[in-house]
Amino acid sequence: MSSEYRDPPYSAKEIVEIFTDFYTFLTTLHYNPGELVTPPPQGWPNLAPGSDLDAKSDLALEVIRSLPYLDSSADVHYKSRLVNYSTVDRSYFVGKRPFPGEESFEDLPDHVFIFALGHESGGRSLFLDVNTGEVIEEMIRMERKPPQDAKTYFAELKEDYRSLKLIPIRGMDSIEAWYAEERETPITEEELLAQTDDWETELDVQYLRQVYRACGWPSAFSKDEAFDEVETLMEKRDYF
Repeated sequence: MSSEYRDPPYSAKEIVEIFTDFYTFLTTLHYNPGELVTPPPQGWPNLAPGSDLDAKSDLALEVIRSLPYLDSSADVHYKSRLVNYSTVDRSYFVGKRPFPGEESFEDLPDHVFIFALGHESGGRSLFLDVNTGEVIEEMIRMERKPPQDAKTYFAELKEDYRSLKLIPIRGMDSIEAWYAEERETPITEEELLAQTDDWETELDVQYLRQVYRACGWPSAFSKDEAFDEVETLMEKRDYF
C-alpha cells in the first residue's frame, strides 16, 4: 500500500456511489434488496465528527461514515464478509488485526481502511485507499494483489458473478470456480450422482451453473428456488 500522495481521483460522494452501485447489484443476486442499509444524511452516528476517530484521514472517515451496508451473513467475495461501519467505534481501528499474524488495522495508512474481512486461507480481505481510489485485495496466507481502480475492480467482480466464476451458496462460503470450464451439453442428475469424488468437483460446479441459469441468473434470479435445489442436491451428494 503506497504512502505516496496524489490528488484523490474520487470524492467521498463518488466513492460511496461506486460502492452503492455494487451492493445494489448484489441485491439482485444472493442478497435481498431489504438487506441494503444506507446511513442517515449526516452519516453513521457512531462515527460522528469529534468522536475521537483520529486514526483515519478526514477523507477516509467521510467515506466510512457514508458507506451503505448489506445486513446479511452472505459472502461479498470468497470467504469474505462486509465490515458493518454502522456499529463500530474507534476501538475497531486500533489494535485489531485483519487476520492472525498480519499487520493490525492501526498499522494501515490513515487513508486506507478495510471494508470486507476475509477468513481462513484464501479468504479475501478488501481495503480501499481513498487517496488513490484503489481497492487492495488480500488473499489470506497467499498474496496481496496489486491495487486496482475501484470502478474497474467492482466491474470485474460483477462479471465474475455474472459468469459464475464466483458462485454464492446460501449459508456457506462462495465457490471460486475459475477451474471449471463451461459445459455445452446439459447435465442430468443421474450423471451427477454417479460421481464417487467428494463434493465440489468440476461437474458439481457445472451443474450449479446449470441450476442457477435455469432459475434466471443473473438478470432475474429466483434465489430461494435455486438455493433450495442446491441444498437438496448437496444432501444427495452426501455433503451434509
